[in-house]
Amino acid sequence: MNIKTILFLTIFLIISSWANAQILIKKSEKIVNINGKEYYLHTVEKGQTLFSISKTYNVDVRDIYEANPELENTLSSGQKIYIPTHRIHSIQFGSESNNLHKHQVAKGETLYGLAKKYNISIEAIRAANTGLEDGLIEGMEIIIPDFESTNKKTEPQTKTYENGGQGKPEKGYFEFQERNHETIYELAIRYRVSVDSILFLNPGLGEQLSKGEIIKIPNNPTKKGFITHNIAQRITINRLARNYGLSQEEIQKANPYISRQLQPGQTIKIPLPPLKNIESEITPPPEIYTIEENKKTYTPPVTSKDLCAQIPAAQTFDIALLIPLYFDELVEKTITTPSTSKQDKIPNSKSFQFIKFYEGFRLAVDSLEKVGLEARIHVFNVEEDVSQAQQCLKNPALKKMDLIVGPFFNSSFRIVAEFALKHKIPIINPLSAKSDVINDNPFVIKVIPNEKRIYNTIAEFISYKLSDSKIFIARQSKMRDEEHIINLRSALFENLENRWQQIVEFNIQNDSLSVFNREALKERPNVIIVYSENKVVILDLLRKLNLIRNRYDITVIGLPDWLEMEGLDFNHLGNLNTHFPAAEFADYHSEEVKKFVRRFREYYFTDPDAYAFKGFDTGIFFLSALMNFGSNFMTCLPYHDIPLLYSNYKFITDNENGFENQSWKILRLSNYRLYEVPVPVRR
Repeated sequence: MNIKTILFLTIFLIISSWANAQILIKKSEKIVNINGKEYYLHTVEKGQTLFSISKTYNVDVRDIYEANPELENTLSSGQKIYIPTHRIHSIQFGSESNNLHKHQVAKGETLYGLAKKYNISIEAIRAANTGLEDGLIEGMEIIIPDFESTNKKTEPQTKTYENGGQGKPEKGYFEFQERNHETIYELAIRYRVSVDSILFLNPGLGEQLSKGEIIKIPNNPTKKGFITHNIAQRITINRLARNYGLSQEEIQKANPYISRQLQPGQTIKIPLPPLKNIESEITPPPEIYTIEENKKTYTPPVTSKDLCAQIPAAQTFDIALLIPLYFDELVEKTITTPSTSKQDKIPNSKSFQFIKFYEGFRLAVDSLEKVGLEARIHVFNVEEDVSQAQQCLKNPALKKMDLIVGPFFNSSFRIVAEFALKHKIPIINPLSAKSDVINDNPFVIKVIPNEKRIYNTIAEFISYKLSDSKIFIARQSKMRDEEHIINLRSALFENLENRWQQIVEFNIQNDSLSVFNREALKERPNVIIVYSENKVVILDLLRKLNLIRNRYDITVIGLPDWLEMEGLDFNHLGNLNTHFPAAEFADYHSEEVKKFVRRFREYYFTDPDAYAFKGFDTGIFFLSALMNFGSNFMTCLPYHDIPLLYSNYKFITDNENGFENQSWKILRLSNYRLYEVPVPVRR
């Protein structure tokens, strides 16, 4: 699917969403009295949404939810719902409203950014607007509800039924304290309510719950054999099933007509275990926690997007930079630091390898100081010798750091990481590719991406850019690198389930191109993922493919090592539309990189290298996180998304180990130049 087609479909979906919002709804004339309050009895018709109904009756969506506690996000034709005859919440959607703000989306804006800007939750924005499932589009106009109205607490309601029967007073939810690192999906299954209904009561709640977190659970378990799940973004049945702890077959049995790749807007039934007596089997858990009764003894942890969006109090941060300087090989050289005209003596020779990291980091500090950062940078010389690391840790100032960057060598890093764990100080590993550096230490942040994510990135790229292609895996031998091939197959299966039969493997040396010539398609693209690091084998394969490139539409995907391999024919790589996964890449044609190079030359009288770019990205990303979120920035890392010069950062954690970057780039070679290909990153 090309870019024009994607753009057309996106615009079509938006227009369709707006069209649905404009469906004329006839206001019901039937009014019923429930517990002394009057409600319209509205019968839902095809195409109607909660948002469009709320506009017709001039009430807030939350008013409808509170009048119908059992209501789920998806309405069905013929369904009867109660609509209050007057507003409970103060938000209005008519032109006379004083409590809403209309915002026109600018280029690059996100829901998270707007929620932070207007100091409200993302869910509040979603509740006030339809058609946001695929994110924001430049130029679209959305409603920003009033913060005070959005967060106003309502009194518990007394629920009765149409026949006038009296119900007992209740809040409509109970409060649950998380203790076992559960997920929101596990709670949905256990208490027989939809994930959407939990999220509605807990704006900003993430999928993975944190220990001690307080969650409101709707007190209206379904008696049906299923709950519903509304698909917000593309996901496979297999992944959805794993989220709920079910098998793929169980999901398909409950939804016999769905394809393996689920699309935004679909509603999926999630089967539940049978219940004999819902009243006796679904009861509030023993760990129920009433905040009002214990508000002096408990403060919920900073975990949600809403709390991360709060502006922290201004403070001065202390940053430790543990960098190998090799003073024993010192050859003095004079430089000028970016923030002052003072000349300093720095080590040359071997230490010059890493001093560029420091120089890039200092440029980042200088940039952020101009927009309000207050930080003290403490530099320590820590090399491979572990005794230097141990000596450094004796400095009492290190215990007071808000962030530690380094050491650069694993032997020294492990010692300092233990110190950081003991004193609860975030510590960044800037260079190691080994995933075990984060094991059993939730304070470690590893910026080099997980190598296993290469396969997911390739699969996501194919799914996003070459969704109608036939896929070939070209491998050097049957047994060599079998584990990597298994990981690649698994990633392709996860992202391309409905086209698994179109993936063909062949041996580069034994089969030559006989399998490819027999199986390749002439009317559609053919993607060849080449798993080989043998230069001779690669050169031979590229030469043979180049000879038949006019017969087939061919895209070759290589390995990251190819970028460092000398002697590859650039004509062949360009002719075959070759792409490479890469952990890091600086586009020297971009204005931001050009600006950085000019500044670096101005301050240091030399060109930046890879370490300079690493230092700048590390400083900009993590120091801006400190500015935005304060000393507890680690819990907010998944929501910190800023453009960088050399890397992409998308961090995840399981709360027991540290944070690891998951983001790889995809590069394309064209006209003797590398370009970065944008690929959506799945969380």
